[in-house]
Amino acid sequence: MTTAGTETYKRRDNGYGGTVAWDQPAGDTVVTFAVRSKNNVVVTRDLRVTVLELTKKLDAVPGEKVEVADLNNVSENEKNKIIAATQKANASFPPGTLYNVDQRGNLVITYPDKSTDKIDASYLVTPSNKPADTNKPAGQAPEITSDLSGKASTPADVTVKAEPGSTVKLYNNDGVVIGEAVANDQGVATISPINSLPEGQITATATPAGGSESPKSTPITATRAEKPEVDGGVSRANDNTQLLVTRSHITVYPGEKVDVRVTAVASEMQNLR
Repeated sequence: MTTAGTETYKRRDNGYGGTVAWDQPAGDTVVTFAVRSKNNVVVTRDLRVTVLELTKKLDAVPGEKVEVADLNNVSENEKNKIIAATQKANASFPPGTLYNVDQRGNLVITYPDKSTDKIDASYLVTPSNKPADTNKPAGQAPEITSDLSGKASTPADVTVKAEPGSTVKLYNNDGVVIGEAVANDQGVATISPINSLPEGQITATATPAGGSESPKSTPITATRAEKPEVDGGVSRANDNTQLLVTRSHITVYPGEKVDVRVTAVASEMQNLR
């Protein structure tokens, strides 16, 4: 409401809300609410909105590997299959996200805010007609030793205990490989995820030299850190004009919804903005 005009208002309920644009720049914005009484007394209250970086929200992961006839010359049809598999594995990505696959199967993802992610071909393609060897001994299931609480959407390394020399793969909640490393002589593999660590259950497997892939490890849950949010309060003037805003600080990602309630009370109100 801008002005009361000839009407008499003693209370007005309003709100500040909507969906944060996908291309909203990261940083703080201060929104100031104000109510003016008929006595020309103005009461204000601020809301600080912190928008986090889009790339912290989106965690690109490779989809199911696509069989290709020539690893050095990926066909257009094979490229389309790579894109389709990646889109399926990242179904929450916003409209306008672009995918580009080069001749060797490397993928570049461009988000609406023009930031990018890259996924190496080794996570996306596999030679066609590759025979499976079922006689290789399976490795022993490894153990994830990192505490992943609050580590989702960060570039946190994950430490895995496995047989020395084995190749350790890290999987997300959907069973997609998100990183791999070789265990050192002490039986420790330190894996840097392809992008930031996704939220959800994380598992690992180990494949010893000359052996086959082990069963998956006991899952460890990666959670996001708490997003700062501070309750609001009431500002009052001497004539008892009051302005209530339910939050004084909120933290959001692009694409998330904002809903903050605003209530103004006065013996007689001129405007609320």
